[in-house]
Amino acid sequence: MCCCNLISPCAVLTMALPHFSPLALPSATATATLQHFREPFLDANPVCLAPTFGRVVKSSPPQVRSELRASAFLRGSGEGLLDQRRVGVGARRMDGSALEVHSAANYLKDAARQTVDYFVKSGMSVGLGTGHASGMAIAYIGERLRDGTLRDIICVPMSSASAAAAAQAGVPLTTFEDQPQLDVAFDDADMVQEGTLFAVIGRKGVEGRQSILKEKAIMQAAKQLVFIIDEKQFVGKLEGAVPVLIQQEDWLDVAEEIDDMFLGDAEVWRRPSFGEAGPLGGDNPLITPEGHFLLDVIFTTPITTAADVVENLETVPGVMGHGLVMDVAYAAAVASPTGMKLRTSLFKTAFTAME
Repeated sequence: MCCCNLISPCAVLTMALPHFSPLALPSATATATLQHFREPFLDANPVCLAPTFGRVVKSSPPQVRSELRASAFLRGSGEGLLDQRRVGVGARRMDGSALEVHSAANYLKDAARQTVDYFVKSGMSVGLGTGHASGMAIAYIGERLRDGTLRDIICVPMSSASAAAAAQAGVPLTTFEDQPQLDVAFDDADMVQEGTLFAVIGRKGVEGRQSILKEKAIMQAAKQLVFIIDEKQFVGKLEGAVPVLIQQEDWLDVAEEIDDMFLGDAEVWRRPSFGEAGPLGGDNPLITPEGHFLLDVIFTTPITTAADVVENLETVPGVMGHGLVMDVAYAAAVASPTGMKLRTSLFKTAFTAME
């Protein structure tokens, strides 16, 4: 596998979330006001921000510290990174000075809800992803439909799990065949690469995820795709297992060709439907809805160039698909103790939309 430098994000914009307005960039001639996020655990008192020598200081209230900074564009890259950072925002004031600290699960829940608030609007068609974060986003869509703040949407589930979550939340559903064009879609990911927003989906352990091929098709049908992830899943380089779908016929020959292709860089195991994993996947290999076996190509070192891996896999006869998602994601909503960070490789477009 050849080595090359990954593209680095070209800008960092750190901004306080709602109720804070207007915010002036000290290093840019632009003003951004973010009005689309709901923060039930934030004090509603406004914070007045004033730029001072490239930094932003607050005047009130004392329990929430906010900062705004913008770094210079790097090397003329067309990519960017929108970073919404809140310091101390993971807590709320109770009984005067007491603080309630949110758990990691609540950080992900906050990110899921904020993703819905910002990206999902009345009248839209929406792709519903699979996983813990997507489930919380689906439940929140149901809440907003019931309280009337969201209306006239139609949703396409990516799996039986997302369909079940939508039915429980009262979210209207249709099929991908009846709604092949989508305004927005959100999904969990096993890992998302910083800067490129390349992602891995389909690793073992996500309940209800049935078809990588269907999931990717719905992603590609959306005008905007957003991954909702924990900060630990947002990495400099992709690594670990990449799911690969192969035909059942002569599957061992296909697996051996893939193994030879990444010799020394990866191990190739056939995924079992249950029981212990291994190179041959036991006597009960996992079979996808489309009738394919699923290999886990487990890279032993970080993937230097994901695009090369995709190109190499797609040249192998018998490979029907894989879990690498390339050049599709619009943004990643990254949950962390300091707040949700919305990362995008389309900095200019994202910034314009948030003015």
